[in-house]
Amino acid sequence: MALGACKQHGEALRKRLRVVAVGLNYFSGHRFRSRVFVDYGEPFEVSRELVDRYASGDKRGAGDELMAQILTAVKAVTVQAPDSATAETFWMLRRLYVPDGKRLTLEEKVALTRGFADAVEKDRNDPDVSSVLKKVEAYHGLLKHYSLHDRQVAKAGSDVLDSVDALAMLAFRMGLLLVYAVAILPGTILASPLLVISEVVSRYKAKVAVAGSRVKLKGRDILATWKVVCGMVLIPALHTFYTICVYYLYSSKEAVAYFFFMPFVSYTSIIASENAYQVFRSIGPLFMLLTKRQTGVELREMRRILKRDVRELAQKLGWAEIIKKADSHNAGLDELRSPLHVSGFPRSD
Repeated sequence: MALGACKQHGEALRKRLRVVAVGLNYFSGHRFRSRVFVDYGEPFEVSRELVDRYASGDKRGAGDELMAQILTAVKAVTVQAPDSATAETFWMLRRLYVPDGKRLTLEEKVALTRGFADAVEKDRNDPDVSSVLKKVEAYHGLLKHYSLHDRQVAKAGSDVLDSVDALAMLAFRMGLLLVYAVAILPGTILASPLLVISEVVSRYKAKVAVAGSRVKLKGRDILATWKVVCGMVLIPALHTFYTICVYYLYSSKEAVAYFFFMPFVSYTSIIASENAYQVFRSIGPLFMLLTKRQTGVELREMRRILKRDVRELAQKLGWAEIIKKADSHNAGLDELRSPLHVSGFPRSD
C-alpha cells in the first residue's frame, strides 16, 4: 500500500508518508476485562530507492525489503518468543527479578519482559543462563502442577499458618464463595443462552483459524473476538426478549422495572464472578497448608533461591543495560537496574 501510494502520488506524498510500528502487548488476552499495552515505534519514511525499485517493476523485491524494515520495527515494540512456553519463562524471570512488594504498571511489565527476552537471546548459550532457565522452568512447572501462581507463593512470606488458622481461613473463604454464588446465579441463569452460544461459536472459529494459520498457537484472540461479537448481538436481543416475557406474564410496570433494573443485576453478577474467581484461586494454597505443609515451605525456599540467582545472573552478564534499552518509554525501571535487596539476602553494594 505504501509503495503503491508513493508511486501513484510521487515525491510529495513520500516525504510526508510515515510508517509506524504498533505493538499490542498483553499477558491475559483470553481473559475478560484484561489489560493491553499499546506501544508505538519510531515513525520512518519509505526510501526513494524502494519506490524507484517498485516503479521499475521489482515489486516483490521492494515489498520484501520494506516488510523486513517493518518487522524489525515491530520487534522493537513487542515481546519476541518462539512459543508460549518460552514467553511464560520470560514472564517468570520478570516476576523473580522484581523485588517483593514492588508493583509494576503494565508498561513496566512489558518493558522488563522485553528486556529479558533480548538478554536471554543474547546469552542463551551461556551455561549459567541455561542452568537458571532450567530451574525457572522447573519452578514454573511445579506451580502449574499445584494450580498456584507465583504471587501466591510470594505473599505467603516466611511464616507458615498453623493448621487451625488455615482451616478457619479456608472455612471463611468457602462461605464467601457461597455468598458470591448467590449473587452470580440470577445473571448466570439469564445469560446461559449467551454463554453456551458464544462458547460454541468462538471455539469453532478459533479451531478454524488455528488450522489455517502457521503462527497461531491456540487462537485465543479469535476466541475473545467472537465472544465479543456474539455478545454484541445476543445481549440486547436477550434483554429485549426477557422484557417482553415479563410484560406478557405480569404487566407493563414490572416490564419497565426489569428493563432498567436488570442491567445492574447483570453487572453485579460479573463483578461477583471476578471476585469469586480470585477467592477460588486462593483455596489451593490454603488446602496445601493443611495437607502438604512441607511442599509449601519447599516452594518458598525454591523461589527465594531463584530470586537470588536471577538477580546475580542479570548483574554478572550486564542485562541491566539491555533492560534499559528495552525500556524505550522510560517506564520507571531505573530503580530495578541497581542492586536491590532480594528477600532473604543482603543488599550487595
